[in-house]
Amino acid sequence: MTTTDRTASTIEQAPPEQTRGTPVIRALLGVAVLVGIVTLATMALNEGDPAEYQEMFPTDFVGPVWLTLSGEDQTYDVEVSWGRLSTTFEHQGAEEQTYYFDRGTALYGRAGALEVTVTPAADVTFGFGPEPPGGINIGATPWEVAPEEGVGPNEPAADGETEAYAEVNEYTTYGLLVEGVSLWTEPHYEAEQVTTVRHGDRLKALCWTESVEVTQSNWSDPSDDAAEHTSRVWFLVETPEGNGYIADAWFSRSDGQGRLNLSECPSDAT
Repeated sequence: MTTTDRTASTIEQAPPEQTRGTPVIRALLGVAVLVGIVTLATMALNEGDPAEYQEMFPTDFVGPVWLTLSGEDQTYDVEVSWGRLSTTFEHQGAEEQTYYFDRGTALYGRAGALEVTVTPAADVTFGFGPEPPGGINIGATPWEVAPEEGVGPNEPAADGETEAYAEVNEYTTYGLLVEGVSLWTEPHYEAEQVTTVRHGDRLKALCWTESVEVTQSNWSDPSDDAAEHTSRVWFLVETPEGNGYIADAWFSRSDGQGRLNLSECPSDAT
């Protein structure tokens, strides 16, 4: 299967157990973690001074990751960010506490380093594996979302017009995934592929239809809910290689009602 095929065929929702990884894999990784967790940095506690930490987890790991804080008997402000998502919370007192959240599959997973800022500085360690006993789940509520870049505004059709414009959007809820998006002869992934389009490509849309529901989010992870776009809308778009259908989750990401002010596609449209 080509990279493009993988992008197109796997963006449909996977069951939570597939997204989170199998218990066998997580248990084996957990053993490695319990043997020893590497401390990223131990810092002198200077009152009021923030400390910044970064941690890279194994690229193929799926499951809980965490940070453990300890310090003096005071309040610590903690900011955690990974890709487009970030969250903040307070750590109270000198008692050690672990905060965890899930890392998704390879497609949906957060790329790059986990970044943590603690004010004032504290001792921080990182780990991954089965959920740590007594840990606090900071992934149970939506995180804040950074803006998408490289995508221009939609141009809905004027009243009475039959064409609109929007740009291909390859942002998942976690970040940019530039692998190309397939266009199809019909609005589903079992159809024939027409061509591949890329992030930021501006395409003319001719009409819309409803078909297979597509999301660019990880439904088993509440932390990415604020960045989610899920829709059954597909647009018929025009390219030099021919007309084809693209899921709105990877295109205009309209509100589901305006649909770029276009008419519904006739049954024989291609």
